Order: sequence, then structure tokens, then C-alpha cells
Amino acid sequence: MAKSIKNPNPKFVSLHSDVRLPRYDQTPTLSSWILKAAKKYGDKAAFVEAATGRSIKYSELEPLVRRFGAGLTVRGFKRGDVFALYTRNTIEWFCVFHGVMSIGGTVTTCNPIYTAGELHHQLEDSGATWLMTQTEFLDKSIQATATIPMKHGIILFDHNPGWPSFDDIVDNDGSLFPIVDVSPDDVAIIPYSSGTSGVPKGVQLVHRSVMANLAQISHPEMNQIDSNDVLIGFLPFFHIYGMVIVCSLGILHGASVIVMPVFGLELFLKYIQQYKVTIAHVVPPIVLLLAKDPLVDKYDLSSLRELLCGAAPLGVELAERVVKRIGIKSLRQGYGMTELGTVCHLTPVGIPEYGAAGRLVPNTEMLIVDTETNQPLGVDKPGE
Repeated sequence: MAKSIKNPNPKFVSLHSDVRLPRYDQTPTLSSWILKAAKKYGDKAAFVEAATGRSIKYSELEPLVRRFGAGLTVRGFKRGDVFALYTRNTIEWFCVFHGVMSIGGTVTTCNPIYTAGELHHQLEDSGATWLMTQTEFLDKSIQATATIPMKHGIILFDHNPGWPSFDDIVDNDGSLFPIVDVSPDDVAIIPYSSGTSGVPKGVQLVHRSVMANLAQISHPEMNQIDSNDVLIGFLPFFHIYGMVIVCSLGILHGASVIVMPVFGLELFLKYIQQYKVTIAHVVPPIVLLLAKDPLVDKYDLSSLRELLCGAAPLGVELAERVVKRIGIKSLRQGYGMTELGTVCHLTPVGIPEYGAAGRLVPNTEMLIVDTETNQPLGVDKPGE
């Protein structure tokens, strides 16, 4: 249960001081805001491919974003076009994601385990007219787009003869990057949320809301990430957790992100040891493995100082067990949803509160209501 101050409304309000939200008149888009912050980190590695060590530096992010945006523009991309990403995590993902948004496009992110039929549904439902994927998923992509006109066919992150690749799109000097009047209230992202019933549903997130949420969780009592940190990015970037908390918050604060396309426990442990990972964003099944699997004892995890856990409840006993076993200084939990742009509750820095969803993040109010009457409820009353 979140700890908050109860006021007469009867709303619950955050215990934390409000944060200053981004100046939307100066950086109106998520891309412009993050890339402005990224400039100060120079030649430090922003994204590192875990298996090979191949990397993209902070100083390369904005040029690649501009070149990708320019490459799409000469191929007919227009403001308002919806661009679908159907891929595993890659180090180029960030540049594609922001390359699209920076020229007024909207990104819809697709689960790479989708069938062709499921992918077809999301493409049609979101209005996507561009699709970028990997050779691994090319056959399903071809099936899914058979009756949906794509403006430039299918683009690949990797190389396959006869298909345009990421390298083909960025093969320009960026001089044709368009000046587009993008509003902070334009739709930036359409991730899909399964909700509680039916097929996944698209959630329209505007630039302003995602930027505001990142500012909220950058509050010093909420965030410990800085430019000395190394994160491990195995959570899928198509999901709001990996997309915003790892891929966006990490870059906003200058961390290096070690990118894994899929999770495997031994590789996860190996990369923590190899790259001296300091913070890992996880889900409860991973915490269970870290607490109980004998493989853990074969690797040096001493660089790891914090686990952040979300997406499902984590019990007190399991939290205490993993903290003791791997010797981390901090395990914090959070709660959010796709519709919020990520997080509304997070355990504050330095306050171990295992078994709870965390506290309301800054600039946030909450109302708990009875599920049958929709009437507001007070403290210690179950509701939604």
C-alpha cells in the first residue's frame, strides 16, 4: 500500500516535493529533451551490444537520429506517419525510435513473439504504414503486411539482400533532416497493453506525458542513476518498462546500457560480471532466480548495488532473501501502467519497504474508489 498524505478531498498526494517539469517551449519533444541531455556525456558508451561489445557513443546518438530521420524523409515519411518496430532489443533501437519521433512521426512498438495475425492486428489498429524488423521475423512481417500498404516496404535492422537496412537509411550526412513543427501534445508512442481482457489495445502517449513522468522519477529521492552507472537492458524495449525506465531514464542520466536481445540467466550473470553492471531493472521471476538458482554463486556480482523490480508484486520474504544472497545495497519496487507513461509509485531511495508498490512519485495525486459504487475510499480500504 502506498504511503501518502490524506487530504480532505479525499485524494492522496505525494509526500515528495514537486519537480520542475521540462520547458516544453524549448524542448517540445521527448527526443529533443533527451538528446539535449545526452550531449554532455561525449564519447562515453551509451549502448553496448552485450555479446560483441559493439557500441554507440553518446556523441553519436544525435547524428544517427538526424541521419535516420533524414533517410526516412527522402523515402517519403511525413509528419503523423505511424512507424512500427517489430524487433528484439538492439543498440540501434534508440536511434530509430527517436529518429521517427524527431520528424513528427509516431512509433508503435510490437512484441517480437507476435504471430503474423497478431502483428497484422496491431499494424492495422495503429494505422502503421512503416515497419522495421529483423531477418528473424521477416517471414511473419511479410505475411502480416500482405493486405496493408507499407510506404516503403519493410526495413531491417540487420542485413538481408534485397531489403533496405538501418545502415542504408542512415547512409547520408543528415543535411536533409527536416524542420518539423512537432507539438508536445502530438502522439509520440502507441505501445500496446493487454489490459485485463480481450486483444491488446493501443495506448496513445504524447511527448509531454512521457517527459513529465521521466522528470517525476528523476527526483533525487526517486532516482539513483548517474553517469557512473552501467545498466543491463534485457527487459524488452517494446514494453513501457524497458522503453522508458531503461532506455530513456538511463540515457537521460548518462548511464551505459548493456543490451541483451533475450534473457538467459547464465548470460545475464556473465554480463553483470563482465561489464560491471551497477543497476539491474528486473521482474519477480528474475528475482526468484537470483535468490535460489545455484548458477548465481559462479559469478562475481559485487558491482551490482541496486535492483529495481516492477511489473508484478514481489513478496517480503523473497526480497529479503535476494538482498542477503547477492549483497546488494538496495532493492526498490515500483508500480505503473502503460497508460501512465510508466510509473506512479516507487520506493524512495534509502528506504527499504519490501512487499509494497512504493510511494506516489512527485507531482501526483491518487484517488482510491470502491469498484462497485465508484465512491472514494479512505485509508486501509481495498479498492482501485
